[in-house]
Formats: sequence, structure tokens, C-alpha cells
Amino acid sequence: MDVKSNKPTVTGKVDGNPFEENVKTPISEKLMRQYIHAMSHQKVRAGEKWSFFEITDERISFLLQQLDEKEYKNDEEYRDILTLWQKGDFSQAVSDHNTVWRLMGGNVGKAKGLLSAKQEKDYLEKQTRETR
Repeated sequence: MDVKSNKPTVTGKVDGNPFEENVKTPISEKLMRQYIHAMSHQKVRAGEKWSFFEITDERISFLLQQLDEKEYKNDEEYRDILTLWQKGDFSQAVSDHNTVWRLMGGNVGKAKGLLSAKQEKDYLEKQTRETR
């Protein structure tokens, strides 16, 4: 059980990737941003959300491990976000989302606030597939 969402932990992996995608590791900077961005959607209110990956301890650990294996241009930003999330601290998720969103060149879908626990639960229940 994942402590952050009270849902079963994702156990399916493709070559050790808990996002269940067959990608080369260490992952690219672009993919690092996409994964963090897609996970942040679970926590934030935004006009548009086109991607989603559920936040799990395993996924956070995987991304932190990738940061240890490769140097990324925005390493510090990713590490700060993931370290807070690893501690269960999502109080900065709006800023986290918007930081990564800006790095991706975002112009639609800026996060405007945190979802309440009920809104997050409802959002998770509506998700039918995970995608970046």
C-alpha cells in the first residue's frame, strides 16, 4: 500500500522502471521532467491536465536514483521536489508543478492551487490510464 494515496503500490516494472515504460536509463532530462510533471497533477488544481502518473514511493525513489546516476541541467530543482515528496510533504506541489511546467515550456495548464484530500481522491478515481 502506498502511504501517500492509500492505493496499492504499483509493482509492474519494465526493466526496473516503476512507470512501466521501456526506456533507457539513466533517463533523459526531458523524461525526468515529464514524470515529475505527470505525478504533480495528482496534487494540484489546473485548468488543463494532459498527463498523469500516480505518485508512489517506488517512483519517487526511482527518480532520485536517476539523479544519482546522471547529471541533469536542473538537478537541484528535481532533487528538491522529490526529496520533499519522499518525506510526504506536498505543501509546495503548486510551485513544484509550475517549476517543471515552465522548464517544459508550458503555456496552458498552470497550477492554481492544491487539491483538497477529497478532490485528490476524486481525481485519482477518475484516472483510467497513466501517461506522460
